[in-house]
Amino acid sequence: MTTGAPRMRHYKDYYSIHAQSYDELRFDSDHEVSSTVEWLLDHLEWTTESVVAEVGAGTCRYISEIELNRPGRYVAVDLNIDQLRHRPSGFLPATCGTALQLPIAAGSLAAYLAIMMIHQVPRPDVPALLLEAHRVLTPGGVLFVKTSSSWDLERRPLIPFFPSTRAVNEKRYHSITDLTETLTECGFTSEVTYRETRDLYQTSEYLKRVKGRGNTMLSFVADTEFEEGYARLVAALEGQDTYELLHHHTYILARKIRS
Repeated sequence: MTTGAPRMRHYKDYYSIHAQSYDELRFDSDHEVSSTVEWLLDHLEWTTESVVAEVGAGTCRYISEIELNRPGRYVAVDLNIDQLRHRPSGFLPATCGTALQLPIAAGSLAAYLAIMMIHQVPRPDVPALLLEAHRVLTPGGVLFVKTSSSWDLERRPLIPFFPSTRAVNEKRYHSITDLTETLTECGFTSEVTYRETRDLYQTSEYLKRVKGRGNTMLSFVADTEFEEGYARLVAALEGQDTYELLHHHTYILARKIRS
């Protein structure tokens, strides 16, 4: 199992190698992105003068769609410059930086978005990340976390084909209870919502994304296990023109309540 600093290097290599084709391989399709953004805009408000940041923005798919749907002042932050270079043309500003020491002034953000990012932060560093989020948010500002609970993870359909991913995700993902308790310790209130969304793929397209290891959990699978599991998946989907992928995620809305 890759842990600590080696795991962070693994992520860096994965995201750099896949940067150019990242959006074509990910399992969060345009529909999944739009569904998340729609929910977010229904539950959060900010003015055109408010500053909103997505930290761990990657190629900026989520925050660029938010920008299209609501006027405001937006900034994207990611540790990987190769990912940011492939953001939509015209989306600015974006900056390379770490979630543990953001290049953002204290008390300047109305909202901080952490979308499928926090599980990549080692457990010992989560309090520091949340305290840094607290630092950059305005009083009453909101931290939005999209992640997966243990219940969500057990429903991932690729586990039977790539069984080592169960242990990979148990190591990577933080329990929702631990997150909400740490949020309280760091000066936030929090609300938790569980969501199920659906994507309908052409089977060939779904298999292409799996073969390209379009989810980071697959990048940890040994080549032999991957090849054998992929062959079983192809056989299991033989004769199916389409494949319905169920997404299970947990959303946390955390509001800053003290300075």
